[in-house]
Amino acid sequence: MKAIGINGSSRKDGNTAILINTVFSELNKVGIETGLIQLASYDIQPCRGCFACKGRQNCISSINHRPYPSATCRCNDRI
Repeated sequence: MKAIGINGSSRKDGNTAILINTVFSELNKVGIETGLIQLASYDIQPCRGCFACKGRQNCISSINHRPYPSATCRCNDRI
């Protein structure tokens, strides 16, 4: 089993990361694999409203809008 934590705080090693890592230490004790995504590491830009994606199911912009979907799809649980 795998669990992933997504930290949306602007401080990578702040209180939110400490709490997530506390949960992860307990999960690791029972053999659950964990991973942490720090959103502060990514340059996430808002939608530009160009509607080029309409009907395509994805954004055509090269800007990194969604850094985590492939990692979250491979996990059983998310924090």
